[in-house]
Amino acid sequence: MVTARYAGTDTRSAPEKIGFHVRRLSPTTVLIVVSGEIDASAETSVLDGIVASMSDHRQLVLDLSHLRFFGTAGYSALHRLQSHCARSEVDWVLIAGPEVQRLMRLCDPDGIFPTAANIVSAVASLARGPHRTPLLRSVPTN
Repeated sequence: MVTARYAGTDTRSAPEKIGFHVRRLSPTTVLIVVSGEIDASAETSVLDGIVASMSDHRQLVLDLSHLRFFGTAGYSALHRLQSHCARSEVDWVLIAGPEVQRLMRLCDPDGIFPTAANIVSAVASLARGPHRTPLLRSVPTN
């Protein structure tokens, strides 16, 4: 089992605002716990940190239940992460804490992100099968 801790990847932005805890759950699954605050100043470094931490894994459990603040920039980062996971064929599940749930009630009433209540539920959900949003492919016309 591999565990790593990362501060914000851009130390000039506000390193005290964000933290990563990365834990390899299996050869194919990684757990990334993000804590602190995700706002416009941290969006890019958070997304870059998540993408870098999930390399070589086919499944991701993203735990955002420890956030003190989650702004619309964080919601935008989730959309970009979902696109990245679809392109990379990575199955993922989000654990949304109160800050994330508050924004998702407003911005995601249809529930487009795969979510779970806790880590155990997220891992069980991944074990049941793919949750990827299929990419639309162009079909040649004759």
